Amino acid sequence: MNSRVPVSRPRVKTRVTIAGTEDEFLDSATAHAVAKHGHKDTSELRKMIRSGLEDVPSPA
Repeated sequence: MNSRVPVSRPRVKTRVTIAGTEDEFLDSATAHAVAKHGHKDTSELRKMIRSGLEDVPSPA
């Protein structure tokens, strides 16, 4: 399963695509948001990221 979610702060936009389970994606996207965008790893951040998840088909 591929999942995609935009992770952004004002004036900084990133589109990250990661294949894996929802939990694997959530950990990776959270780490990206903390390292690259200065967010704190909080339950609110994880809820925001999870709310933007969508299933996308794997490339053929």
